[in-house]
Amino acid sequence: MSDATIEAIHRELSEFESSLAVVSSNIHKNLRLYAFGSSNASVGRKMHELEALLESSVHAMRIVMNNYRLINTIPFEVLAHIFSFVACGTGMILVSGVCRRWREVTLATPSLWAVLKQSDPPSALPFLVGRAQRAPFCMRLGGTWLRSSVSLPTIASIQSMIPTLRTFSIECDIPLSTSRSEQIRSLARAVYSEAPMLQHFMLYYPAMVLDEAGISTPGGRQPALQRLTLYGPRVEPSIISSNLRMLYLGSSTLSVPDLFKCLEAAPQLETLLLYTFKLADISLDLPSIKLAHLRRLLIFQFGWPPYQDMAYILNWMDVPDSTVTRFLFDDTGDRQTAGWDLGPPPGQPLPSLDIRLTRFFPDLKTLEYISVPSPWMIGSPPWLCLKGEDSGGSSFMLSPPQPPLQSPSDLFNKIPGAFYIAPFVLSVRNVTHLLLSGYGTALWESDDMWRRSIYTWMPFLEPLVALTTLACSLVNSDLRSIFSSLGGEHDGGAGMRCCPLLSDIHLQCESATDDETWHAILTCAETRARLGTPLQRVALNYTGRHTPAPDLREQLQRHVAGHVAVTVKSLIDDWVLWSGFPSVRTEMTAPPFHDIEDLALVEELERTEKRRTEPRWE
Repeated sequence: MSDATIEAIHRELSEFESSLAVVSSNIHKNLRLYAFGSSNASVGRKMHELEALLESSVHAMRIVMNNYRLINTIPFEVLAHIFSFVACGTGMILVSGVCRRWREVTLATPSLWAVLKQSDPPSALPFLVGRAQRAPFCMRLGGTWLRSSVSLPTIASIQSMIPTLRTFSIECDIPLSTSRSEQIRSLARAVYSEAPMLQHFMLYYPAMVLDEAGISTPGGRQPALQRLTLYGPRVEPSIISSNLRMLYLGSSTLSVPDLFKCLEAAPQLETLLLYTFKLADISLDLPSIKLAHLRRLLIFQFGWPPYQDMAYILNWMDVPDSTVTRFLFDDTGDRQTAGWDLGPPPGQPLPSLDIRLTRFFPDLKTLEYISVPSPWMIGSPPWLCLKGEDSGGSSFMLSPPQPPLQSPSDLFNKIPGAFYIAPFVLSVRNVTHLLLSGYGTALWESDDMWRRSIYTWMPFLEPLVALTTLACSLVNSDLRSIFSSLGGEHDGGAGMRCCPLLSDIHLQCESATDDETWHAILTCAETRARLGTPLQRVALNYTGRHTPAPDLREQLQRHVAGHVAVTVKSLIDDWVLWSGFPSVRTEMTAPPFHDIEDLALVEELERTEKRRTEPRWE
């Protein structure tokens, strides 16, 4: 560090000490004035001014200290020690990130600053380099290092840093040679076995899903390990630590007995993330697993999903009621290029099982039932996708790989080709928002006479006793059936038979509303107004110019307590936002594994510590 830098630091420190002395003197003066009877208001006002001055001085000093702790002020010999373990070509963001973590450990100590202020650079270098060599390290090896062999650290040089590692990660998303894959496996074993301070171990290598060899550690478990991420290699229960708090497993085939052994070995587990293609070795005599501390459970299953297998696993997990649970079932992948046995061809039914899932979603608030185009064949019947979210923010998504159901009532009996979820009838009693979309096609596969019947939608809508908002983008035939059901009343005029609390309706009309559909809408509004539960708001949007005649709008307005709005907009996919539907729009793709991890960690920190997670110099 140059003499000019040290002199500037001394100058800033002296100015800061001087400002503190002035503030301290003024505080004592105000205390004396208060003791001699000055008014509380005048003393309080002056004290607030002094507090503001003190706060601004401290803020200015922190800025000065941060400016003098930039990377370029660290001696080159120390930086060379850091850069020798950072792969070249990975970008300055990663390099600066490593250096920032190192500065937190190495520079943020009074003794080190004393050495910097009192010694010339040559005499300080041994102290700095020694401190850097002993500092707990965060090492990340990315694809650049894994694909290169020139001017990069060797396995031996990295192994010399293993005893100081606190976080270690290998991330590569492309297949590597057999020799390099074996190097990765041996390095991972060495790190996991010989790093006593290791707290987070991460191996992200999807190409290893085709390799049956796992990551075993003859040296035993790591007592300090709290976060374990394995994406690709087969999990070995022997590597699970009893102090583990967060476990992420991603694999093409997940062995259920191995999974249960891992969960048994981690009684303190708080977060469990599973990403799998299929489950293997399922047995009916598996023991129940009690996860008393689990607060977050995320399951993403891709490919041809055997829902019944995952349902078995969920039923054997005894988790607290407060656990935040998210399910993502994705079956829209390319069956022709996946390369694995995906099960029956499209259209062939899978066996259904009677599985109860009530404890995971006891308090649903929103439901979305939408029709999506089939990814297998152009012109084939669309699929139905069911999404839901409860009051705590937990959500699920099911997209059964089958043609549409024959009736809306089938929703509460089964997901075709998957498993029975009849208990959902009870959980949907708290649903307040319902979204239905057919994307220009009939939502249900049935003959025309049945589709027009009032009883088609009645079993679907009747359990929704708390529904307040309905958003629809459906063809006229579905709208007629829905509003015929919503306009039905109990015998003797005892009240509405379906959705008695319904107040807001949002309709996105792809084509002109025919006379029969308008008659069903008007009859529904008239009946609800007559029974004392009128609709509060009706909004209709047309993508074309075929809006209803003014006299029809006036008739509807007479039976609606609030405003009837008719607009002409090309909303495309934004009609959900237009309708004010509160559900989180979940994409049918898996979020990157590190995003899931970071999200879980950040949310947990914000919830428990109520503070920002970025480094701050005090």
